[in-house]
Amino acid sequence: MADRLTIKEKHKVQQMLDADEKTLSEISDEVGKSEGCINKYIAEELIPLLEKISRAKNDTENTNNITSEDIFLTDAIKEETIGLLGAAGVPEGAARTFISTQIEPGLASKIENANVLYKLCINHLNIHTTMINRTVGGKEGVTIQTQAASQIAEEAQKKAPVVSTRESHIFRPKG
Repeated sequence: MADRLTIKEKHKVQQMLDADEKTLSEISDEVGKSEGCINKYIAEELIPLLEKISRAKNDTENTNNITSEDIFLTDAIKEETIGLLGAAGVPEGAARTFISTQIEPGLASKIENANVLYKLCINHLNIHTTMINRTVGGKEGVTIQTQAASQIAEEAQKKAPVVSTRESHIFRPKG
């Protein structure tokens, strides 16, 4: 363990490497550690650290290249839609999570109107996620249908209307 570098020694090695003025043996003599110790520090700590910094820098540069045309959903439209969903009975946290995890990843074009996003959310929401079945105090009881659940049910009814036949209304006792 005596052949490990302290933080001061690591800093000194970095400065000498940055200045490009000394060889490995000169650095080890000046720091007072073996060449193996210096080499191990460079290979196992310094190079991986520099690679991480380089990757982070590249990631930052890539995110800076995003133009406004690449953004399909603005924060203002998200907030307005969350308000609309909240008025329909969907809790704010659930609406925010739903938009960011279910709707936003699947967008292929820019949404310019909160009502369009609201209708998209209503079409994708599951009726069970919009029903209130727990009181504010946390007690479970009667399930209440919210406005959003009602709209989902109406949309489903429009898509597949119920077809009944007269035969299903005739009572036939078994006997």
